[in-house]
Amino acid sequence: NAQTFMDDNDEVVMEDDENKDSESRSIEEQVAKHHLVTFLKEQIVDHLVEQLDKAPETAILDFQYADKQYVLGKKRLACVNLMESLVELDDSSMRAKIMETRFYEQLFDLFLEFRFNTFLQLHLDNIFHRILKDQNTTNEQKVAFLEKLQIFTKLPAFWKDNQQFAYPSSREFRH
Repeated sequence: NAQTFMDDNDEVVMEDDENKDSESRSIEEQVAKHHLVTFLKEQIVDHLVEQLDKAPETAILDFQYADKQYVLGKKRLACVNLMESLVELDDSSMRAKIMETRFYEQLFDLFLEFRFNTFLQLHLDNIFHRILKDQNTTNEQKVAFLEKLQIFTKLPAFWKDNQQFAYPSSREFRH
């Protein structure tokens, strides 16, 4: 379907209605409907979630304040970063697909395990903020999300173990 109109130079121009429709849709809607996003949803999400369980080969660092701290690794952080981008899409089927996986539980567990990784904390904050502040997500879905995380059983135990740490110099530090 095409539409004919005259421009300022009195030339006849054909305009495609399909382009007008795509321009009127939001960028988020266009991206959510893109075939690459469909491929990611159907083929890649499960693989990304599996990667979160795999520690890097050089997984131990010695820090000044603790013995042998395990590292998250660039690959797992990249997976979390990509999953954050997928959560931010305005696509309810993508969010439902991610909710079917163990991604949120793994992310929260990684957050508790790697408490010094500020990039991981930033991604977790962005993802959780997007879900909990989204007006299209019902309160029931938000409660189900928090229950799935077991946040109310894990946080008190984390806080109990996450108190003060004393350096050898007796300087105290809160984890």
